[in-house]
Amino acid sequence: MENVEPKVYCGIDISKKSFDVCVIDHKCRQHEKEFDNTHTGFTKMLSWCRGIARKCQFHFCMEATGSYHVALAYFLFEKKQLVSVVNAYVTHHSAIAMGQGNKTDPMDARGLAKFCQIYTPPQWQPPAPEIARLDILLRRRQTLIEDRQRETIRRNDPSITRYSDIQASIDQLILFISNQISEIEKEIKDHIDSNPHLKEDCELLKTIPGIALLTAASIIGAIKNINNFNSADSIAAYAGIAPSEYRSGSSIHRKTRIMKRGNPHLRRTLYMPALIACRYNHQCKALYDRLLQKHHSKKSARVAVMRKLLMQAYGVLKHRQSYNINWTNCIQKG
Repeated sequence: MENVEPKVYCGIDISKKSFDVCVIDHKCRQHEKEFDNTHTGFTKMLSWCRGIARKCQFHFCMEATGSYHVALAYFLFEKKQLVSVVNAYVTHHSAIAMGQGNKTDPMDARGLAKFCQIYTPPQWQPPAPEIARLDILLRRRQTLIEDRQRETIRRNDPSITRYSDIQASIDQLILFISNQISEIEKEIKDHIDSNPHLKEDCELLKTIPGIALLTAASIIGAIKNINNFNSADSIAAYAGIAPSEYRSGSSIHRKTRIMKRGNPHLRRTLYMPALIACRYNHQCKALYDRLLQKHHSKKSARVAVMRKLLMQAYGVLKHRQSYNINWTNCIQKG
């Protein structure tokens, strides 16, 4: 009979400077410790875990917390460890269901270890190098756009408009940021052109009315790999724009809303293209007009168009076909 290594579950609550680890060993004993969020800290943590449970299979679990978790996830993957990166919304409510009342870093790590033990989430796979670089470039562009917007607002502050020298300084900074944005957009385009698979995906997405190059690149950077999704509904849930229904019995029936639990970068990417699609994308325009006729708000109708655009994007990428207005819903759902 084949020997099966006992599994040890490791919950990791990570922040900018440090991370807490809780290990539940094969005898259900808990071990907790804090480490620095550095490469040295990663090495010490793995050595500590191996000291607790030798000849065991480790399953590490952490939340997707901005970019703080990325370096550790890569480290564990490269060390051939089983690591999962999970949605913080799901683990938060799981902890509440398990009776966790307080919130501290060690308790969050404990909750993640128990979540991993109960649900055994899927293994995290790092994106392809060209996708990872594209995502970083796009996030940098978004940061610069937000910086420019802040400086533009600051320039028009009534307390500053009286001082022409300060306004001139802000104007110089705005010009510098604008030049940086132009340079990084060129770098994004060059990066896409130098990678045939990225270029092919972008060209497919650009056949959808309302989606231009940067939107196409942002979609690719956010979803990483279309094969990770088995339906258009699953990719809508990943973006956090799937409808969420609340109904209980015959008397409690709240309005269906859009859940915002997924990738905020993908939602932000789709907003402006959705406005364009409401006018020029036949399927999206028909959906938008139909919802307005049913007295939906413009905001909820636009979010529905965002979801429709994402489903169309799923269709062209999954089936490797240019957008076709005569597509049925079945091709978009795979």
